[in-house]
Amino acid sequence: MAAILFLSLNLFFSSFVTITLASSSSSPTIASDQLKFCGIKTEDPFSFFRMSVLKNGNLVHLPHLQETLPDRAFLPEKMASRIPLNYTAISRIFPDSDVTGKTKATIQTTLGYCNAAAIRGETKSCPRSLEEMVGFARVTLGGGGDKKKVVALTSKSTVGSNSIAKIGKIKEYGGGAGEKIVACHEAFLPFAAYYCHLLTSTRLYMVDFVDRETGSKVVNMMLGICHMDTSHWPKEHVAFKILKFGPGEGEACHWFTQLDLAWISNV
Repeated sequence: MAAILFLSLNLFFSSFVTITLASSSSSPTIASDQLKFCGIKTEDPFSFFRMSVLKNGNLVHLPHLQETLPDRAFLPEKMASRIPLNYTAISRIFPDSDVTGKTKATIQTTLGYCNAAAIRGETKSCPRSLEEMVGFARVTLGGGGDKKKVVALTSKSTVGSNSIAKIGKIKEYGGGAGEKIVACHEAFLPFAAYYCHLLTSTRLYMVDFVDRETGSKVVNMMLGICHMDTSHWPKEHVAFKILKFGPGEGEACHWFTQLDLAWISNV
């Protein structure tokens, strides 16, 4: 069963936000393909799949799920909101950060995607604090303003990472392709930050993975999302290379790791 963690940053905040996390004894992790929409990744051939894969009893090769980026903490909202999303400011504010070589390039890539224009049908943001991320989810999901109740879903663990796993029960959230879903992927900056976006025509699933021998014992629970309309995605998107089709020729699905969040209305 998923455990419900109520965020208690303050009484008002905790009154309207719930994060649903599958319980796990392991520490939070991040996958190398976690920022698949931000371009910060080592390409994983199993990071995208077709919706036809989601059938009870099917075998599927999961992508790498282990942590590859260093742990970072959220900054207080008032402090984070004053940090501009540009490299000059960040390197000045965080002079002791490793801002050379690969780390510098990764930060610049994050900022490039955060500051890029949204694709057609996309609403996006790069929240610099937990409160900003929740606020974006509330507004984007619509209705209720800053009092909108939202819930965040994520995956259970890294069990099955880079291996073949067997699908068990599948639960779809919401009302299908018309349901609004805000997906948030951890972005690499000297502090905890996320790349969040809402794309139209998405479907969200919680998938049980079971013991391959018995088919009964649940060994992991993974959150998966399918983007049904890829017609406005850039033709260079890695999903098209992996799935071997072009924009608008099919849906693209991917898994969430423990540090990915999918926000939905809490009704």
